[in-house]
Amino acid sequence: MANRARGRIGFVAGALLAGGSAAIAGAVAGALLSGNLAMAAPGRPGPDACLGCHSSVTGLEHGHDPAVIGCSACHGGRPGATTAVEAHKGLVRVPGNLADLPRTCASSECHAQEGKRLGNSLMATMAGVVAVDRWVFGEARRPGGANPVTALGQSKADNHLRNLCASCHLGNPKVDWGPIGEMSRGGGCLACHLVYRQDADKALASYRAAPAAGFRATVHPALSSHVDDTHCFGCHSRSGRISLNYTGWREASADGLPPASTPKRILADGRTVYAAPADVHSEAGMSCADCHTLREVMGDGVRHEHEEQQSVVACDDCHRRAGGIGGANSSGNGRSPGGASIALRGNERFSGVLTVADGREALRHTLVRDGAVFVVPAGSKRELRVRPQAAACARGRAHENVACTACHDAWAPTCLSCHTTYDPGGRMVDLLSNREARGEWHESGGAMLAEPASLGVRVGPGGKRRVQEFVPGMILTIDRGAHEAPLFRRLFAPTSPHTIRREARSCAGCHSDPVALGYGRGKLDLRVTGGAARWTFAPARPRVEADGLPEDAWLGFLGARGVEATTREDARPFTPEEQRRVLTVGACLSCHDGASGVMLAAQEDFAATLARRSSRCVVPTF
Repeated sequence: MANRARGRIGFVAGALLAGGSAAIAGAVAGALLSGNLAMAAPGRPGPDACLGCHSSVTGLEHGHDPAVIGCSACHGGRPGATTAVEAHKGLVRVPGNLADLPRTCASSECHAQEGKRLGNSLMATMAGVVAVDRWVFGEARRPGGANPVTALGQSKADNHLRNLCASCHLGNPKVDWGPIGEMSRGGGCLACHLVYRQDADKALASYRAAPAAGFRATVHPALSSHVDDTHCFGCHSRSGRISLNYTGWREASADGLPPASTPKRILADGRTVYAAPADVHSEAGMSCADCHTLREVMGDGVRHEHEEQQSVVACDDCHRRAGGIGGANSSGNGRSPGGASIALRGNERFSGVLTVADGREALRHTLVRDGAVFVVPAGSKRELRVRPQAAACARGRAHENVACTACHDAWAPTCLSCHTTYDPGGRMVDLLSNREARGEWHESGGAMLAEPASLGVRVGPGGKRRVQEFVPGMILTIDRGAHEAPLFRRLFAPTSPHTIRREARSCAGCHSDPVALGYGRGKLDLRVTGGAARWTFAPARPRVEADGLPEDAWLGFLGARGVEATTREDARPFTPEEQRRVLTVGACLSCHDGASGVMLAAQEDFAATLARRSSRCVVPTF
């Protein structure tokens, strides 16, 4: 055995470097030399005698090849047993679920650090969803906290999550064989890394056709670090609909249907979606994993409250200002989680772009060459040269606190209202325990549209403001039952719709659009009489009795609301003063084109430009 092991050492190290951990390669090689991970000959017991029966298994890539690590490293069982019955005791049929990680993927010999990070990630905890839901129901003092979904109780808020939301977390176990698809939820490591190729699909179909025929699996599904977008869809096609938006699909209600000629498709869960402008990155062939880093997806080991605290990637990591390097810094292979992944793939030409947010995370599918940034989409050899920011993006200080997406996202899915009722006599599926339970929550929504989002303010460290997109998160009435008064909430939520286009929102689309300002749909009109100008607004949708605002509004015209109007403690709509400044620019745009010389000068110094205005220019009064 020792002689066989010595012949394998180079293969083992190379295999694990290609798909696993460099630190493990030496350990495994040493174990093979010492005989501690010996492979049994067919029909003979040994430290991993599984191969006596399963030596013909194919499909796994190098890092998980059973000829290298055996079967029990992932599936457990009793690898030294002499009979099938004994060998299969304690077998983990579907390894990779979070509850099994300490004895499967995240054992001390394998991906231990990744397992620790993953358990604290927002995809595992759903902490933000839990916190906001409890706050909305009046069961928490703030829309924050790091409480995991697995700790839900039986309060009305927690029961609501159990009935409608709690399936989309990584701790939800995958209990059966099969590929990840549109209806998949949870599955721990498998949620991203399980890949059924054609031969594995065929083998599984054969088993399902005759499960009692003594079938012995010969083709194993692959475990791959190349994560394609089908793995994201199950959870991320709900709520913000990012997986749909990115690839150019939208939902619509009866009063927001697109023209009959619009292409449509029916999803696995029965929803009908309609074609809409896709994100330019999707059109270029980029997947979610081309932008989103390991630390974002798998967590950084810290329990965050909301996704924006775990996110690090930003537009200017790759899209530099013309003439400046911006965030495009070569990481060097192995200097970060992303850089290590680049090195493990053995592709030395990938130097990687470091994210500006923390300066440690390398974007795995990027390279920097001769001062230019390129993206090489996963599974592709095409090099996509990244365009620097347009001159308009970097001109003056007028938009230095405006997020790139505020101008470049073409649309966001928008649901104008929601009514939620509780039926104590109904029956539901508890999505946390996956069992039937008493009580049932019903939701009915208003018009579902696809249009540019509203704009508001996030306040960062030191009071730094950033203008970004918001959508109606909860213009919501909650009927909690016969013995409790209904709750009404008017909350907008920050969004990142992933519908980026090269063409930007027009200047007037921000400065004189009532939806952008948070007033809702209607007519925002600049009236000039007797040398005086004044803005007026007439809402298009009816007012809600609970607070007197139009049903789609975030705040009243030139009105005031603070952080109580959002699902975040660091966010708010525009203040009355900010609205007046925005609308003053909007008045100028009623005569001057946004690309005109006077408006370009205004981006450099608006006050000075306003002071030089002609007698024909009328500044609105408020």
